Amino acid sequence: MSKTILFGPSGFLGPSILKKYPDIIAIGRNKPPSFCKNKFIKLDSLYNLNDCSYLKRNKIDYVIFLIGNSNHIALNDINIEIALDYNYEQLKTALLFFSKYKIKKFITFSGALIYDENKAKLPCNESQPIDPYKSNYITSKYLAELLANSFSDIIPIINLRLSNIYGPSNFNRPDLILMIFNKILNNEKVIINSKKPLRDFIHTDDVAEAVISLCKSKFTGTINVGTGITTSIEKICNIIEKLTKHKIFSRNVNVLGPMNYKHDISLIKNVCGWRPKIKIEKGLEETWKELNKSRKGKSSFHLEKKKIFVTGSSGFLGNNLLSTLKKRGYKVYALNKKKLDLMSMNNIKKVFTIYKPDMVFHCAGRVGGIRFTDTNPAKIFHQNMIINANVFEACKEFGVEKLILIGASCIYSSKKSGNFSETDIFCGPLHPSVEAYGFCKLSQIVGIKAYKSQYDLNYFSVIFPNIYGPGDNFSLEDSHVIGALVKKFVDAKRLKKGIVNCW
Repeated sequence: MSKTILFGPSGFLGPSILKKYPDIIAIGRNKPPSFCKNKFIKLDSLYNLNDCSYLKRNKIDYVIFLIGNSNHIALNDINIEIALDYNYEQLKTALLFFSKYKIKKFITFSGALIYDENKAKLPCNESQPIDPYKSNYITSKYLAELLANSFSDIIPIINLRLSNIYGPSNFNRPDLILMIFNKILNNEKVIINSKKPLRDFIHTDDVAEAVISLCKSKFTGTINVGTGITTSIEKICNIIEKLTKHKIFSRNVNVLGPMNYKHDISLIKNVCGWRPKIKIEKGLEETWKELNKSRKGKSSFHLEKKKIFVTGSSGFLGNNLLSTLKKRGYKVYALNKKKLDLMSMNNIKKVFTIYKPDMVFHCAGRVGGIRFTDTNPAKIFHQNMIINANVFEACKEFGVEKLILIGASCIYSSKKSGNFSETDIFCGPLHPSVEAYGFCKLSQIVGIKAYKSQYDLNYFSVIFPNIYGPGDNFSLEDSHVIGALVKKFVDAKRLKKGIVNCW
């Protein structure tokens, strides 16, 4: 497949296509996984297509366009404008660009959810009724289909309506099979809504072969890609339980979408002779093996071989951490506030360009004791939000392998008492005295999850209670409780005072 380019190489389906066809050129913001040996062209935005030197120098025959957002759960929780920006506007930009070139085929993607579950007959073929306005996701995909059709006189276009695809992925997606496997790998209890629905599940490797077969065909228009076979969620769960020895529970509640669905794939069989090859048992087994292999690879993180950078190294925790890492002989780097202004993205980029860190301990932040947080909420909010956003973006841009965040116990609700568990986060209002700082720490968790989901940034967040020790802040104005008490008692002893006033 020479002269074929694929946009969106680091997502769910892209790596499967690239792995099977190493001659395809990958184009996007982020590199495909390391097992893909394809040539990679970095393109930060589709709006920069006119500046892409590779596209200027080479005649392109086939375009596989995977850029978009298929997380229908997330898109349905936000406004329609964002869904359109993901699935319509970016496609429009690409079609306008390639309309100036004589390409042989442009492949874009939609899904089975667009069909009207109340009117469509099974097996569902391409002429069955659709329900284009039932959700933000479906509306954005429907309008994208209309857009593609409007270019069909200029560009030979195929719109693939995929059934439920599954397979290994580095991303935490809401797809049922991947969600179940990820929970098992995290040793979490797996509870799904229902085991009753029947769905048409197709492995990403089968989809990859269908895409290439369609590229070579003379067909244009909308076409179903699936297996044409229904598999119950109960069967899926039984196979996974046997593979993993992990129990899957059901709430037995109603779910969205049809209870029974399968594609009619007669058209694609006739058009290019393609047929799905991977049976569900084999597909689930291969998916589990790949996810297990990937997880084991990520767990083998040899700190002694990595370049480590510590932000906030002049602070209490950062300074102690820096000292400990140096004593243990690690390659660790840090700069004080004068040399590294985390409020400046340009400054961070310059520093990361020099040190090229593999791992970042993010200890920096505007922080203080109860009096400081109570009297400086605006300063705390402003500086911490900018610092965190800059550090996340820099770690993404420079390919940092692991980011460790420092949390704080003030993220827990003021209504909570007794023992605090990670499951108690986001379960109530924060105490007014620490609301600004606590909210910044909560947004840190939300933000880094977003970077994990979209860019596969590996991270974890450590939540400490009140920390104390040598090097603590002993200012009576903005220290924490133990630092302040130590200061008061030492001063009382030195000045021979018989009484210490405590809050």
